[in-house]
Amino acid sequence: MVFSQAFILLLAAYPSIEFNIGDSMRFRLAILWQSLRNILLVVMLMVLAWSPVVSQGAERSLANVTAAFIYKISKFVIWPDSSFKSKQSTVNLCLYGPDKLGLAKVLGQLKGKKTQQRYMKVISLPTEQALTQSISRGHQCHILYFTNGNLNHILARNRNILTSTLLIGASKGFLSDGGMVALILIDKKLNIYINRKALDKSEVKLQARLLMITKTY
Repeated sequence: MVFSQAFILLLAAYPSIEFNIGDSMRFRLAILWQSLRNILLVVMLMVLAWSPVVSQGAERSLANVTAAFIYKISKFVIWPDSSFKSKQSTVNLCLYGPDKLGLAKVLGQLKGKKTQQRYMKVISLPTEQALTQSISRGHQCHILYFTNGNLNHILARNRNILTSTLLIGASKGFLSDGGMVALILIDKKLNIYINRKALDKSEVKLQARLLMITKTY
């Protein structure tokens, strides 16, 4: 478990190969590397999915694994171009609800890391008021992780987040309420479930390579 997490973070941090498009051989090598890198990312995400959350320090371990899943999933999300104001815009990962696992602290370690060539920014929104204010001010949450299942109430007042925000939760009930992805703990292992209907209605899409290892609810 420790090895797989360390390897996947190392792989993600490894810089892309620099090449001159005029140099056909280096160009081919760069394309080959990118393809291999994407395949390895999916493989390592599968390893994480099959690895049990250890019982000792279970909450801390669950927070670490959940953070790793969210980070890796972010690499396989397709957002509409309108989600970003410029090439320098960050990918905003918002955490909504009470944080009993200490997930915000773990996700904070993503500061300075990139996903899809963009830096990540982690935003804690502990209350509905904080979330509503953030939305009203035009702040974009590209990924919104719900620590509780209060999705119905949020969507009733903020339907616009369905357009360009990937909604992730932790239960099948979350998916029933309109969530898009759920990281569900079953037999000490995290499983990735998706709500295809919710994804089809949204402008946010998941790459086929990720969908291969998900379960449909």
